[in-house]
Amino acid sequence: MGRKHYTRAFFEEISGPSRRSAVEIVPFLMEMLDPRSVIDVGCGVGSWLSVFHELGVTDLCGVDGDYVDRSLLQIPQEKFVVRDLTKPFTLNRVFDLVISLEVAEHLPPASAETFVSSLVELGPVILFSGDGPATRGGEASAGRGGDPTAEMDSCGESSVASAPRQGHSGRRGSGPALRPKRSPFGLAGLRSGTDPRRRENQSRKRGHFKRALTDSWARLDAYTSGMIQWKLPRACNRQTAPRLRHRGFTLYIPEYHRPKGHAAALAFMKANPFAIVVSSGENSPFATHVPVLVAETEGGIHLRGHVARANPHWKMLEAERETLVIFHGPHAYVSPSLYESRESVPTWNYAAIHAYGRAHIITDPAPLTEILLATITTFEQAYLEQWQNLNKSFRAKMLGQIVGFEIPVDRLESKFKLSQNRPRADQARVIQALESSPDSTASAVARLMKEQGLGR
Repeated sequence: MGRKHYTRAFFEEISGPSRRSAVEIVPFLMEMLDPRSVIDVGCGVGSWLSVFHELGVTDLCGVDGDYVDRSLLQIPQEKFVVRDLTKPFTLNRVFDLVISLEVAEHLPPASAETFVSSLVELGPVILFSGDGPATRGGEASAGRGGDPTAEMDSCGESSVASAPRQGHSGRRGSGPALRPKRSPFGLAGLRSGTDPRRRENQSRKRGHFKRALTDSWARLDAYTSGMIQWKLPRACNRQTAPRLRHRGFTLYIPEYHRPKGHAAALAFMKANPFAIVVSSGENSPFATHVPVLVAETEGGIHLRGHVARANPHWKMLEAERETLVIFHGPHAYVSPSLYESRESVPTWNYAAIHAYGRAHIITDPAPLTEILLATITTFEQAYLEQWQNLNKSFRAKMLGQIVGFEIPVDRLESKFKLSQNRPRADQARVIQALESSPDSTASAVARLMKEQGLGR
């Protein structure tokens, strides 16, 4: 898909200007959003991500096609993920900040909906810029691989036109080599060039971009106050927007504490179904401890359960505010005497998953009965026959005493704190000590450490 256009020479040419743009903009993004994790979709060689890394963000991911020369990457190769951007893709996790700069216009029109859907699923805050047909000369790109001498390389590597090659001509015209684009955020002027007029415009362009971002957040605040209506992505709703402005996620997760793979997180939730459902009450958070059914379909992860009708929590769920469901597993004290280094301190190993989504309640008898039967089947299959043989009026009365709920999960925060930051020899000693403990919870932590491939 356009591999011939994205040569080594092309990436070498645009990586410098791209980095200079990032150096101007990223500090402002850090000040405003303070992201802990960043993904760049159409990252090229990772110029923007490299600046985020220098400013302290270690949880990074760059996504682009297999045409990128890995030897030019400005981020660790393990942080680079190959994906076909013309097709739907997912990484089974979310990031504090998603950036995609000047990529969309190089994709075929048929990919527009799937590309936007993929971006929205990756995180609640998205920094996006794209070139319009007017500044692209109206050409119809055949995919991620348009002419790299166009307005902007599709990897988001620069926000100005790359210098045309000798003798190049086309519908864009031969024009100035560094013709600025009509970007809504004025990114074009952030590249340092040799033209004195461009240098004179640096401060003005930077100020324009900052004002645009600040104004965007002001309008978002206005939305959360009900002053105006915006159609925001599902993951950035009325409840999450103010919080995301200041921090992002609500669970501190160092990169090495993330479980390996989506399947591990899903299995953990199913193995530890007795969860804590937390909602925002009028004056304080409200929590209920309840068994939760976990199911994954093509539409994503769905959580179902029920609470007593006498429990006022269901009225908070009815409001369809964002709900937090905490799945907590085994945990154990870890003594520093198990470490080789004597300059160590005690800690606690544990695993937990936070799931977020907007709940809706279920009171109709048919779907409520379905939840109840699924609960019985999951936790005590043998009781199903007894339940079905109970007096019909008694079953109806019991159903009337509960309220069901379903929560489509918008995002997951998974944290497995299992001594990943210790040397393997230390991990092995921790596992051995926990396995030999008479406490079954401690031995369960040891099993979880082994499942994550630690201590070997």
